[in-house]
Amino acid sequence: MIMLDHFVVLAGRGCLIGLAGCLRHRGHVALVVISGVLSTLAALILIVAAQAYHGEPPSLYWAFALAFAVVTQAGVAAALMICVYRRRGALALRRINAPRG
Repeated sequence: MIMLDHFVVLAGRGCLIGLAGCLRHRGHVALVVISGVLSTLAALILIVAAQAYHGEPPSLYWAFALAFAVVTQAGVAAALMICVYRRRGALALRRINAPRG
């Protein structure tokens, strides 16, 4: 049976990986954003697991976690598109896949 301790360990590891990613890749915006999202999603896992462990029915916590996950994933996608645009000068797939030379 999966206990609350397992979720605490999972959330702790997610936060540590996210923190290490933020500190290691300070010059790359997309990786910092993705690492920050990983840390916040780990915290949301902990919130939802604690709420479920205490026997409360699914409520506002679940809706908050789902909405936050969707918004953060949209932020990651936007950050990646900005990085691709800055590096390649376009977002069109034909221009991105074209060989340089």
